[in-house]
Amino acid sequence: MPPHDFAADRPGPESDRRAESTPARRVLQLLAGFVGLAVLPLVVAATMNATEAFRTASVGHPPAVDLTDHIVLVDLGEIGTRVLAQLRTTAHQVVVIERDPHARGVALARELGVPLLLEDAGAPGVLDRARIGQSKSLLVLTRDDGGFAPLHHRRRRRPPRVGRPFGPPGGP
Repeated sequence: MPPHDFAADRPGPESDRRAESTPARRVLQLLAGFVGLAVLPLVVAATMNATEAFRTASVGHPPAVDLTDHIVLVDLGEIGTRVLAQLRTTAHQVVVIERDPHARGVALARELGVPLLLEDAGAPGVLDRARIGQSKSLLVLTRDDGGFAPLHHRRRRRPPRVGRPFGPPGGP
Protein backbone atom coordinates (compact mmCIF):
# COMPACT_ATOMS: atom_id res chain seq x y z
CA MET A 1 0.00 0.00 0.00
CA PRO A 2 1.42 3.36 -1.03
CA PRO A 3 1.91 6.01 1.66
CA HIS A 4 -1.00 8.47 2.05
CA ASP A 5 -0.33 12.03 0.86
CA PHE A 6 -1.62 14.20 3.72
CA ALA A 7 -0.72 17.41 1.87
CA ALA A 8 -3.49 16.70 -0.63
CA ASP A 9 -6.09 16.78 2.19
CA ARG A 10 -5.23 20.32 3.18
CA PRO A 11 -6.60 23.23 1.19
CA GLY A 12 -3.90 24.49 -1.07
CA PRO A 13 -3.43 27.21 -3.64
CA GLU A 14 -5.76 25.56 -6.12
CA SER A 15 -8.67 25.40 -3.68
CA ASP A 16 -8.05 29.09 -2.78
CA ARG A 17 -8.24 30.05 -6.43
CA ARG A 18 -11.48 28.14 -6.83
CA ALA A 19 -12.98 29.93 -3.80
CA GLU A 20 -11.86 33.35 -5.08
CA SER A 21 -13.25 32.76 -8.53
CA THR A 22 -16.84 32.15 -7.48
CA PRO A 23 -19.26 34.61 -9.08
CA ALA A 24 -20.64 35.75 -5.73
CA ARG A 25 -17.14 36.64 -4.51
CA ARG A 26 -16.37 38.55 -7.71
CA VAL A 27 -19.62 40.52 -7.38
CA LEU A 28 -18.79 41.38 -3.77
CA GLN A 29 -15.30 42.54 -4.74
CA LEU A 30 -16.68 44.64 -7.55
CA LEU A 31 -19.33 46.13 -5.28
CA ALA A 32 -16.73 46.91 -2.59
CA GLY A 33 -14.58 48.68 -5.19
CA PHE A 34 -17.48 50.84 -6.38
CA VAL A 35 -18.49 51.71 -2.82
CA GLY A 36 -14.90 52.69 -2.07
CA LEU A 37 -14.76 54.90 -5.15
CA ALA A 38 -18.09 56.50 -4.26
CA VAL A 39 -17.22 57.11 -0.61
CA LEU A 40 -13.69 58.45 -1.15
CA PRO A 41 -14.79 61.83 -2.61
CA LEU A 42 -17.27 62.22 0.26
CA VAL A 43 -14.53 61.61 2.81
CA VAL A 44 -12.22 64.09 1.06
CA ALA A 45 -15.01 66.71 0.88
CA ALA A 46 -15.88 66.24 4.55
CA THR A 47 -12.22 66.62 5.50
CA MET A 48 -11.87 69.78 3.43
CA ASN A 49 -15.07 71.18 4.92
CA ALA A 50 -13.89 70.41 8.46
CA THR A 51 -10.53 72.04 7.73
CA GLU A 52 -12.24 75.18 6.40
CA ALA A 53 -14.59 75.27 9.40
CA PHE A 54 -11.63 74.96 11.77
CA ARG A 55 -9.72 77.71 9.96
CA THR A 56 -12.75 79.98 10.02
CA ALA A 57 -13.35 79.29 13.71
CA SER A 58 -9.73 80.04 14.54
CA VAL A 59 -9.93 83.46 12.90
CA GLY A 60 -10.85 86.48 14.96
CA HIS A 61 -13.85 88.39 13.83
CA PRO A 62 -13.89 89.81 10.29
CA PRO A 63 -14.26 93.54 9.82
CA ALA A 64 -17.73 95.06 10.01
CA VAL A 65 -19.51 95.69 6.74
CA ASP A 66 -19.77 99.44 7.44
CA LEU A 67 -16.10 99.89 8.48
CA THR A 68 -14.41 102.84 6.75
CA ASP A 69 -11.29 104.97 7.20
CA HIS A 70 -9.42 102.17 8.92
CA ILE A 71 -5.84 100.99 8.59
CA VAL A 72 -5.12 97.58 7.07
CA LEU A 73 -2.03 96.08 8.67
CA VAL A 74 -0.36 93.14 6.93
CA ASP A 75 2.02 90.86 8.88
CA LEU A 76 2.17 90.55 12.63
CA GLY A 77 5.84 89.83 13.05
CA GLU A 78 7.98 91.74 15.51
CA ILE A 79 7.46 95.15 13.90
CA GLY A 80 3.82 94.57 12.93
CA THR A 81 2.99 93.65 16.52
CA ARG A 82 4.61 96.84 17.82
CA VAL A 83 2.79 98.94 15.24
CA LEU A 84 -0.53 97.28 16.13
CA ALA A 85 -0.01 98.02 19.83
CA GLN A 86 0.86 101.65 19.03
CA LEU A 87 -2.10 102.11 16.68
CA ARG A 88 -4.50 100.79 19.31
CA THR A 89 -3.31 103.47 21.76
CA THR A 90 -4.73 106.02 19.32
CA ALA A 91 -8.28 106.20 18.04
CA HIS A 92 -7.40 104.42 14.77
CA GLN A 93 -9.42 101.42 13.71
CA VAL A 94 -7.25 98.56 12.44
CA VAL A 95 -7.84 95.39 10.41
CA VAL A 96 -5.03 92.84 10.48
CA ILE A 97 -4.10 90.29 7.81
CA GLU A 98 -1.67 87.56 8.88
CA ARG A 99 -1.03 84.27 7.13
CA ASP A 100 0.52 82.47 10.12
CA PRO A 101 -1.94 81.68 12.93
CA HIS A 102 1.03 81.24 15.29
CA ALA A 103 2.61 84.62 14.52
CA ARG A 104 3.77 86.72 17.41
CA GLY A 105 0.98 89.34 17.26
CA VAL A 106 -2.08 87.13 16.65
CA ALA A 107 -2.73 86.72 20.38
CA LEU A 108 -2.45 90.49 20.85
CA ALA A 109 -4.87 91.16 17.98
CA ARG A 110 -7.41 88.77 19.50
CA GLU A 111 -6.93 90.27 22.95
CA LEU A 112 -7.51 93.77 21.58
CA GLY A 113 -10.56 92.66 19.60
CA VAL A 114 -9.01 93.76 16.31
CA PRO A 115 -10.59 92.28 13.18
CA LEU A 116 -8.19 89.56 12.07
CA LEU A 117 -7.97 87.66 8.78
CA LEU A 118 -5.67 84.63 8.97
CA GLU A 119 -5.00 84.42 5.26
CA ASP A 120 -2.36 85.31 2.72
CA ALA A 121 -2.80 88.97 1.85
CA GLY A 122 -1.86 88.24 -1.75
CA ALA A 123 -4.64 85.67 -2.20
CA PRO A 124 -7.66 86.75 -4.25
CA GLY A 125 -10.43 88.38 -2.23
CA VAL A 126 -8.49 88.79 1.02
CA LEU A 127 -7.95 92.52 0.58
CA ASP A 128 -11.60 92.93 -0.30
CA ARG A 129 -12.59 91.14 2.92
CA ALA A 130 -10.32 93.56 4.79
CA ARG A 131 -12.34 96.36 3.12
CA ILE A 132 -9.24 97.79 1.48
CA GLY A 133 -11.34 100.02 -0.78
CA GLN A 134 -12.73 101.86 2.24
CA SER A 135 -9.45 102.00 4.19
CA LYS A 136 -7.30 105.07 4.61
CA SER A 137 -3.97 103.24 4.81
CA LEU A 138 -2.31 99.97 3.97
CA LEU A 139 0.73 99.02 6.05
CA VAL A 140 2.69 96.02 4.79
CA LEU A 141 5.32 95.35 7.44
CA THR A 142 7.26 92.34 6.27
CA ARG A 143 10.73 91.40 5.15
CA ASP A 144 9.29 89.53 2.16
CA ASP A 145 9.02 92.33 -0.42
CA GLY A 146 8.50 90.18 -3.50
CA GLY A 147 5.24 88.56 -2.47
CA PHE A 148 3.55 91.82 -1.52
CA ALA A 149 4.39 94.00 -4.53
CA PRO A 150 0.96 93.35 -6.11
CA LEU A 151 -0.74 94.66 -2.96
CA HIS A 152 0.53 98.15 -3.67
CA HIS A 153 -0.98 98.13 -7.14
CA ARG A 154 -4.34 96.81 -5.92
CA ARG A 155 -4.52 99.47 -3.22
CA ARG A 156 -4.00 102.35 -5.63
CA ARG A 157 -7.69 102.74 -6.50
CA ARG A 158 -7.87 106.03 -4.61
CA PRO A 159 -5.28 108.78 -4.35
CA PRO A 160 -3.28 108.49 -1.15
CA ARG A 161 -3.81 110.75 1.84
CA VAL A 162 -0.55 111.67 3.45
CA GLY A 163 -0.41 112.21 7.18
CA ARG A 164 1.29 111.25 10.36
CA PRO A 165 0.60 107.55 11.05
CA PHE A 166 0.52 107.96 14.84
CA GLY A 167 -1.09 111.38 15.01
CA PRO A 168 -4.73 111.96 15.86
CA PRO A 169 -7.25 110.71 13.28
CA GLY A 170 -8.30 113.35 10.82
CA GLY A 171 -5.09 115.26 11.51
CA PRO A 172 -2.74 116.71 8.88
